[in-house]
Amino acid sequence: MLKEFGFLLKNTLAVLVILGVLVFLLNYPRLHVYQQYLREAAPETSMRYELLSADMDEAAVRQHFAGVPLNCISESREANGLGERVCYAALSRADDNPALGLAMFFNKGRLVTAIVQVPWWRHVGQRMRLVARYGEPRIRDDKLHWRLPNGLLVANQSRSLNPLQWSVVMWLPPNARQR
Repeated sequence: MLKEFGFLLKNTLAVLVILGVLVFLLNYPRLHVYQQYLREAAPETSMRYELLSADMDEAAVRQHFAGVPLNCISESREANGLGERVCYAALSRADDNPALGLAMFFNKGRLVTAIVQVPWWRHVGQRMRLVARYGEPRIRDDKLHWRLPNGLLVANQSRSLNPLQWSVVMWLPPNARQR
């Protein structure tokens, strides 16, 4: 009986190690984000989605997010599917909820998308904050949609089964096609 228990324990540990290695390998591109989140101090911000505008240029976005050191680079729109220029920063919190990062995308010098990355373990808290602030969302294609006077707010309805996959809250201007 003791021999069978040892065999079962050894095999269970082997399976857990293999699963751990698989999770690590499949999430390797994301690990630097979590490493930065856990090791480095990052600013907090208030998104104030209702104040974002498709008329905002990079200077206006920097003013909107004063205190957040945005890094901006030119990038092919084909590479990211969202814009020809991106400004990004690591965050510790957005709207009093833990956040991993912020990315703002621009086309022809104007804001076209704003994204906040929310850690897996705070997905439900973020959703509750959005519902409290903007009301019940419309659900479409496993996404939550809030129509705002200045655009559309979209968030993941469900969190991933992968605990290292973050959720996203995305603001789009009124003229953007829905995703």
